[in-house]
Amino acid sequence: MRSHAYEVMFDGSNTEEINGANLLPGVTSYFKGNDPNNWGSGCKSFAEITYLNLYEGIDLRVYANDFLLKFEYYISPGVDPSLISQVYNYTDGIKLREGKVEVKTNAGMMNELKPISFQKEGKDNIFIASKYVKTKNKISYQFPNGYDDSKELVIDPELVFSTYSGSFTDNFWLHSHV
Repeated sequence: MRSHAYEVMFDGSNTEEINGANLLPGVTSYFKGNDPNNWGSGCKSFAEITYLNLYEGIDLRVYANDFLLKFEYYISPGVDPSLISQVYNYTDGIKLREGKVEVKTNAGMMNELKPISFQKEGKDNIFIASKYVKTKNKISYQFPNGYDDSKELVIDPELVFSTYSGSFTDNFWLHSHV
């Protein structure tokens, strides 16, 4: 079985404040390199984590749902969503195809589905046209028809989980040293 790890970093972001939800049983330890400052022991595992103010006024919620790794950006009113910049490292390239992001690795392709963006109007979701923009190894978001910046905007891309891991959500957890 071939495997490949790559990372998505959030260019210019702040990852200082992380909240975990739905605590899972057990703990995990990480020993990265020889420097104990890079190690984490007794790390809790959660079914969901939220990076508060990943960018000023933008939260990021990450969780597993069926065969999808879900992440949702919550952009506060008046905040510019173009601050979001996902940098893909350790890949064999990324490209946009039919509105999706394709991440090429030596173990195959990972697909990030077309983003779904919306704003709340009462109990209803008002869908907002959105698309990915690629610049070198970075992905950001664009809204061709604009949106109401006086309301919260939600960007909801989806990773098709089994396409990049060969796994299912019952053997995947989100780990964070909280």
